[in-house]
Amino acid sequence: MKSLMELNIDNLEISSIKGINASFDMLSEDDIKEYIDTMHEIGCEYGTIKNIILSNPLSLNKTRDEILEVVNKLVSWGIRDMDMFLDTNPRVFNVYNLTSDYLNTIY
Repeated sequence: MKSLMELNIDNLEISSIKGINASFDMLSEDDIKEYIDTMHEIGCEYGTIKNIILSNPLSLNKTRDEILEVVNKLVSWGIRDMDMFLDTNPRVFNVYNLTSDYLNTIY
């Protein structure tokens, strides 16, 4: 939870995350830190990462490889600004079969 607190996510917001993400208590601090680091590496600002987590707490369950797989698909479709795209479409990580048809419905 230290990593979440460093994003200025408070205890009330963490409680909300736990209420939505039943797997949250199984995530280690290292898992959460890796998620945040990966999101930052792909171009997301820390404020955007906070917004994504609060809008889509289930995204915390995604591994580095799963995040990069989604990002690689988005880049192949011409999306370059991950900060803006993911801030406005935080649930894209919940789509199991991400296709360009789905992208057309949200972009």
